[in-house]
Amino acid sequence: MKILVDDLVINYSLSKAKKMVMLLHGWGDSSDGLRIIFDGLTEKGYGVLSLDLPGFGSSDNPKTAWGLTEYAKFVDEFLKKIKIMPFAVIGHSNGGAIAIKASSMGLIKPAKLILIASAGIRSNYNLRNKTIRLVAKSGKMLTQVLPRSTRKKIQRLFYDKIGSDLLIKEDLVETFKKVVSEDLTSQARLVTADTLLIYGDKDMATPVSYGKIFENSIKGSRMLVLPDVGHFVHLDEPDRLIKEIVGFLNV
Repeated sequence: MKILVDDLVINYSLSKAKKMVMLLHGWGDSSDGLRIIFDGLTEKGYGVLSLDLPGFGSSDNPKTAWGLTEYAKFVDEFLKKIKIMPFAVIGHSNGGAIAIKASSMGLIKPAKLILIASAGIRSNYNLRNKTIRLVAKSGKMLTQVLPRSTRKKIQRLFYDKIGSDLLIKEDLVETFKKVVSEDLTSQARLVTADTLLIYGDKDMATPVSYGKIFENSIKGSRMLVLPDVGHFVHLDEPDRLIKEIVGFLNV
């Protein structure tokens, strides 16, 4: 389905039931990436709302560079537009960061919050960003004499080697920079929802240490660490994940 929110065409999927759950996907992903969770919760009798955040999937790009605040405000406007207030919000990776930001600002007030491999801890980004800038600068200097198409390929290789998501969406570079510049440790302390943190012990993008910081920051939260699971928990252990989510929602 499509809806216009703040002059942006937004794509979303909806299955209605008494208890509504909203899904927020990660950077470079879309609502399709969380289809396993959508279908799993629908089969269990929950209503599920899943959208392509601005800049991803079939939704329009933001008209300016957005940070977590803008995404949080957008989620608020989107929910007001479709007149749904979910009792639970599930965020994966950057979707988790948006959920934390929106919750800390009082824009969403779910009873339950599930953060799967949530991003938002940026303490290790300072060194990483310096590395990114150095590699980019060096690469630019070394490849000036090469054709533009070749320079692009080498630039992408550089970023891939240092693990940056910057080029996953090249048209959202400035938005990416704003999103990853904000650490949510202090904002997490303002979250009042009953919170479950789920991380994979093999996750290199958002490691277990991030979850521990959030667990210490969000009062009353608890963390579940899944063995031999990477960043995409819902793809590595879909059945286990759905079981844990439903168990938490039913408490």
